[in-house]
Order: sequence, then C-alpha cells, then structure tokens
Amino acid sequence: MKKIKKFTIIFTLVFTFFYSMLNVNAGVKSIGENLEKNSTSSTTIRYLFVYKYDLNPKFNPNTYEYDIIAPPGTNKIKLTYRAASQFSKVDVDMPENLTNGSIIIARCTAQDGSVKEYKFTLRYSNSKLLYTILIIFIILILIVSITSLVLYILWKKGIIKITKKHKEKIGEENYVN
Repeated sequence: MKKIKKFTIIFTLVFTFFYSMLNVNAGVKSIGENLEKNSTSSTTIRYLFVYKYDLNPKFNPNTYEYDIIAPPGTNKIKLTYRAASQFSKVDVDMPENLTNGSIIIARCTAQDGSVKEYKFTLRYSNSKLLYTILIIFIILILIVSITSLVLYILWKKGIIKITKKHKEKIGEENYVN
C-alpha cells in the first residue's frame, strides 16, 4: 500500500511539473481573466509574448513598434497574444521565411471595426561577433602578459641584458668625408 501511495505522489509531482512546462500562458490564469467584458471598441492587445527571443522594448499595450532580437539565421518566430477585449480579434501577418529586417504586423480589430496595428521588426543580434572580438582581445592580452613575464624572468636571471643605446653627437671633427 505504501508503494502505491509513494508512486501516486511521485507521478502527480512529475505530471504537474511537465504540464506546467508545456502550458505556457504568459501570465493569464484563465481564458477570460482581465478582459474588458463590455468593450466593443477596444483595439488593444493585452499581452504579447515572443518565444525564445527578446522583445525591445518590453511589450506595452500602448507602444506600437518593436524589435525582435534573434540570432542570425532565425527564420521562424512563435508569438502568443491576447486582445484586451473579449470582442476583439488579433490577426498576425508574418512572412513565411523570416530574414533580418522582416516585418511582422499584429492587427487588433474591435467589434465595431476599428483597427490598431503593432509592428515588429526582426533584428539579428551581433552577439556572436561581440563575443568573438572579446575572446580575441583577451587572448591578445594574455599573449602580451605572458611575453612580458618571460622577458622579465629572463632579465632577472641575467640571461638577457637590456641596455639603453646612447646617441653620440658627431661633431665636425669626427665627421669623415
């Protein structure tokens, strides 16, 4: 009996964990939560979530232009959104194969026919280039540091001598034609 009870508890915990991982709802607990129940003229998107990628600036229902920051080569994007009113409808126009600079339009249409557009521009990030430059810079600093250390040790042990060259002034008497 204890084994069955233990199995039931473990199964419930695992099932709940995986169900919560798969059920992404971007903060809305129920279908009708926080919707404007009686508004037939609302053209506002309540929330919008972009999977895996950054939205710049962070989504605000009163801001209408955004950049979606994604790694180079991204050609598909998944959006989750909800209109502010239960009577409004959101349609998304997204090119089939996205490229850097592609524009995605989300139109929120109210029951009375009014429309508001949200514009999203796909921007490829330069993060790989920045990381590459940073790594090269760190490697160069290490090479210079190690070379300086080796030269210092060799100089301290007397293996190499570093002397200043003195310039000698050549006067007319020392000058030979």
